[in-house]
Amino acid sequence: MQLLLLQILRFIFQNPIFKVLRIFQFLLAIGIFFTFALMPVNNTPSNIPPAALHFTGNLLLITSAWVALLEYLKTSRIFILSAVLSLCSELAQSLTTTRITDPMDLGYNLIGLSVGVLICFMLNYLLNTKHITVLN
Repeated sequence: MQLLLLQILRFIFQNPIFKVLRIFQFLLAIGIFFTFALMPVNNTPSNIPPAALHFTGNLLLITSAWVALLEYLKTSRIFILSAVLSLCSELAQSLTTTRITDPMDLGYNLIGLSVGVLICFMLNYLLNTKHITVLN
């Protein structure tokens, strides 16, 4: 099972087509992230608590960034990039008339990013920390 997973990951990270797809999925994820972040409150799913939306959105943002940028940046830099994007989304909300920036949201964002970076570090470990197994 682990060998099969390693072969799949090797294929995904070495195939030039998948390299383009990984970058595209990250750009798409940024678009979706900002769309939800700037969407009027009355258009967001009302049965999901805002804290869960902030947490999940940021968790998905950093894991998407990690998949796309693993070959180019260290996980710590991907965390910084994701944190900047998250902060920009909160600041952009202050420029709209339909959303407000809430300091609690920043906390939920940070928790989502932190859990996401832990997942990325675990994946780095499973992929042999230095990415040697998957990327070579």
